[in-house]
Amino acid sequence: MKKVIPVSIGIPIKKNEVWLQVRKTKDQLFEKLEFPGGKVESSEDPRQALIREFKEETSVDIDEDKVILFDIFFFEYEHLKVELTTFLVQSEMKGADGEWRSIEELKESDQIPEANHQIIEKLADYLESCSQGDIQPFICNR
Repeated sequence: MKKVIPVSIGIPIKKNEVWLQVRKTKDQLFEKLEFPGGKVESSEDPRQALIREFKEETSVDIDEDKVILFDIFFFEYEHLKVELTTFLVQSEMKGADGEWRSIEELKESDQIPEANHQIIEKLADYLESCSQGDIQPFICNR
């Protein structure tokens, strides 16, 4: 059985765009676009890990009340499996090194890690529901 690694991911979102950063770690995902986040430490819950990792990776502080659980995804690599707990984040991302991209652009991009394709698809559905007024969470109209 493969080891499962818990990971928290923050998805800054505004209107029909999400904020991503370029991965700088020289590994298999080098120079791919990714959402801020990282491994959940044993003493943390996923939300605590997100707030810590978000600050470490972007230098942006986020308030707990500006974060809502989006979904949990699983992705299997050759030697391990990751549990991706995703959160929508309300933040302007001022001063952070990254960029805003439309969901439609990301659906066609080869710069997105394979593990994030399922997240992008679910985000596209979510944003479509927002635009149609089907749902009204705090994040839709920001």
